[in-house]
Amino acid sequence: MPFDVFTAILSNVHDPIYAPFEVQLEGIRSRVRVGGGNLIDLALTRIKNPVTGSEEEIYLDKPTGFTSLRAEMGTSTRFQVRTGPLAFDYPGQYAEYAEFAYAGP
Repeated sequence: MPFDVFTAILSNVHDPIYAPFEVQLEGIRSRVRVGGGNLIDLALTRIKNPVTGSEEEIYLDKPTGFTSLRAEMGTSTRFQVRTGPLAFDYPGQYAEYAEFAYAGP
C-alpha cells in the first residue's frame, strides 16, 4: 500500500484518536475541523499577490499524478493541531486543493 512507507520512517507512532470531523468542500476555500475544531482546525484560501493583495488563481497540472491530475495552489489561513502529544499552530503555509479518488486493492 502506498502509505506503508510511514511505518518505515516514523520512530514514534501514537494511538489513534477517534473524533467527529466536519468537512466543508468549497474548492480552495475548504475547511476541515476535527473534534469541533479542538483537535484539528484547517482552513484554506488562494495565495495573495504580495504587491497588489489580489488573489492569484494558480494551478498545478500533473499528467501522471498519483492522487490527482490537477490541483489548485493555495495557503492555509488556519492550521491548528492539538492532539495531546502534538500541538502546533502553523497558518500561512503551502496548501493545495484537488478532487481525487483512491481505492486500495
